[in-house]
Amino acid sequence: MAITFTDHTINEKVLNAYNNNVVRFGTDSEKTIVRAIVTVNGNAFELTPSPDGQFYFNFKSIVSKLINTVRFADSCPYQPLAQLWADSDAWIELEVKYLIEFTDLTTETETFTYTFVKGLNQIAEKQLFETRGESFPLHVVDKQNNVYFTAFEGYPFSMSLFGENISLGIGLLTETEFLATNLPTPQFNTLETIDFENPKGAHRLIVSDGQQLWPLITDFQAFQFEDFRLRLRLVDRCGVYLKWHNQYGGWDYWLFAKNFNQTITDKAAGEITTDFDNLANTDAYAISAGKTTDNKLTLYANGLYAEEFDRVAGIVQSPKVYLYLGEKGQTHTTQNWVQVQVKGKSVSKPSMNRRIPLAIEVELPQPYTLTL
Repeated sequence: MAITFTDHTINEKVLNAYNNNVVRFGTDSEKTIVRAIVTVNGNAFELTPSPDGQFYFNFKSIVSKLINTVRFADSCPYQPLAQLWADSDAWIELEVKYLIEFTDLTTETETFTYTFVKGLNQIAEKQLFETRGESFPLHVVDKQNNVYFTAFEGYPFSMSLFGENISLGIGLLTETEFLATNLPTPQFNTLETIDFENPKGAHRLIVSDGQQLWPLITDFQAFQFEDFRLRLRLVDRCGVYLKWHNQYGGWDYWLFAKNFNQTITDKAAGEITTDFDNLANTDAYAISAGKTTDNKLTLYANGLYAEEFDRVAGIVQSPKVYLYLGEKGQTHTTQNWVQVQVKGKSVSKPSMNRRIPLAIEVELPQPYTLTL
């Protein structure tokens, strides 16, 4: 006599907290069922059986709350350089107990442990999800398992990876090889392999703290991570730097052009009338209650490679975006980031273009104003 699962594929891999994660279960006992209780990290949920004695439970609603107690905030210190920083807010491991109770007060129980990352995959990414294994990047991956990064010299930068005892083969690329998406098994000259001793979980590989860059990084770099090819190019220029929580549970970055448009709009908070005297004595005027203002920037990413576009365009879907306030070449501090709101101003991807422009609108925190 035991609990039986008719759908338990979630027990086979690392899961996404923001996709449906469904189990269907019942029992091989012939006793009359009263109810089932699913307990997730101490939170108990009572289920009523369907007419055929089966139970259905979707973990999405509970896990998306348990994994996001920081509301997508980032606390990465960008140290130590060239090492993995454990991002404990990007994943969660949950112990789940299944219990079925019968009318004679006997019960059956099963306990499992599931692993979730703070992200999701789209319907078109089913194959990627099914094949990604126990170690994978928390970034957009193309159909050839390539991930494209651009690091900007003088600005904090990291790559988000999930796994245990992560191993990276590191090699050199040319610009042509960086863009060679159609090579099924592209080769590169391996300089070295770095093996990290890290526990299972989400980690950030710290490439730059703003002032210092990992000395190994060149203009074009390749990292072999399991079956994934991480392709990184290094760019030296100035601009407006943003980072954002992407849909896969990691963090992405882009340095938008230094030329931008700033728009400040104001709105009156009201007026107080002072016209209470006869015409001969009055000097009527209204006292302003003050104003409120909004401050917006229109930023431009000029000439994105087609391979980079999907990653950078993901900023318009992000629940958390930060604007960098520090100077180029300055060591990172937590005070150098301010949260902003972003929406796409011109987000389109021509299928034939290799270099694509993108514009976004950034709403800065509402300025403090003097009011009555």
